[in-house]
Amino acid sequence: MATTLTLTLFLLLSAYLPASVSGKCTTTTSTKTFEKCISLPTQQASIAWTYHPHNATLDLCFFGTFISPSGWVGWGINPDTPSQMTGSRVLIAFPDPNSGQLILLPYVLDSSVKLQKGPLLSRPLDLLRLSSSSASLYGGNMATIRNGASVQIYASVKLSSNNTKIHHVWNRGLYVQGYSPTIHPTTSTDLSSFSTFDVTSGIHTSFFNTRRFLTETRNLPRPIPQQCNISFRHAVSVISVLVNLIQLQSHRN
Repeated sequence: MATTLTLTLFLLLSAYLPASVSGKCTTTTSTKTFEKCISLPTQQASIAWTYHPHNATLDLCFFGTFISPSGWVGWGINPDTPSQMTGSRVLIAFPDPNSGQLILLPYVLDSSVKLQKGPLLSRPLDLLRLSSSSASLYGGNMATIRNGASVQIYASVKLSSNNTKIHHVWNRGLYVQGYSPTIHPTTSTDLSSFSTFDVTSGIHTSFFNTRRFLTETRNLPRPIPQQCNISFRHAVSVISVLVNLIQLQSHRN
């Protein structure tokens, strides 16, 4: 009886908890080997890095995938605030509209970007001490930008010597207008593509806060998150009953 209830509880948790797809991490690329790596909780993404404590420099590679041949993939750091896109300094890879070759440009996600007051324009990363950056497609020179194509974003960043925690963000979109990436999809998974990790220990903290980002993003349909919240509350109620039954059965045995 207890085994059956435990299995039922597991299936309910699998059905109701938000789905997020992680990528398998690797410390090796075609050009570099890193010391540590972690799989990120969304978009089949991962990140590998080496931290040099003597000069507080972080060498890293972000692994992402395109969802459109004309789309973009980005990664960056929020210098001040965890679990938030606004304020992040990011590197975005996409096909050059003139040559079609992969390029990587810096962008600042300030409050005007969140309110969609104008196109996202490339500009230097003022609060992020970036010493080098580049991007390449998995497969080398023969690879092409397509739906599902893997991209690697490399960066070397100077950190504060007394802070080894990184608040980083990542995302991807369908289109680029000129050199301005357009807004990314607004599913709960896409709105939760951020986390914090410690470059020395590798401890990784993910966040999932749909409600907050739905209120911050313009023109998002409200009924979907409300329905999800209702379903989740119902799941919690059912799970609570099952937990009580499991505990009762254990006492009887």
